[in-house]
Amino acid sequence: MFRTLQKKLTFLYTITTGTILTVILIVCFFYMKTSVESRYQSQFSDLFFTISNRFRTETFFTDSWLSQMELDNKLLIRIEENGTALQFPGAFPAETDRNLLFEMAEKEASTDGVTLQASTSLSPLQSSVFQIKGAHNDTYLGIYLIETTVFHHKSLLVLQDVTSLSSQLTWQIFFFLLADLAGIFFHNHIPSYRAQAGTQSEKHCFH
Repeated sequence: MFRTLQKKLTFLYTITTGTILTVILIVCFFYMKTSVESRYQSQFSDLFFTISNRFRTETFFTDSWLSQMELDNKLLIRIEENGTALQFPGAFPAETDRNLLFEMAEKEASTDGVTLQASTSLSPLQSSVFQIKGAHNDTYLGIYLIETTVFHHKSLLVLQDVTSLSSQLTWQIFFFLLADLAGIFFHNHIPSYRAQAGTQSEKHCFH
C-alpha cells in the first residue's frame, strides 16, 4: 500500500514539476526568440537606412560599391528607375534565384500598400520589415522603397539572407527540449531516491 501511494505521489510530483519547468522554458524561449529577431531586424533597418540615404541623394551607384555591400552583409539589392532595373548582376550567391526572390518581395510589400500604383509625388512609400522564404527554405528580411516625381519614379528593394537565424533558433529549440527532459528526469528520480534512502534507514533502525 505504501509503495502504491509512493508511486502515485511520485507521478503527481513529476507531472507538476514537469509542467512548471516546461512553461518556464517556453516563456524563456519565446523571450529569447523575440529578442534575437528584433536585433536582426534592427541591424537590417540600419543597413537599409545607409543604402536608402545614398539612393535618395546620388544619381548613380558603382558595381564595386553594390558588390561590397552585398557580400559584406548577405544582401540582395535591386534598384529600378521607370521600371528599368539597374544593370547590376548581383554579387551575393543566394540559394534561390534573385529575380524570383524580388518578385516574392514585391508581392509581400504590396500587402503593406507599397506599390507603384499607390505611390505619389507627395511622399515616398516604404514598407515595414517583412520576411520571405525562398525555394530552398532560405529566409530573407526585406524592405521596399518607392519614390515618385512628376517625371519619373524609382525604387529600391533590399533583401538580407537570415537563414542562419532559422538554423540558430532550431538548435535553441532542441536545447530547450533537452533541458526540459533532463529537468523532468532529474526531478522524477529525487523523490524515488529519498524514499529508498528512507526505507533503508527504517530497516536499519528495526534491526
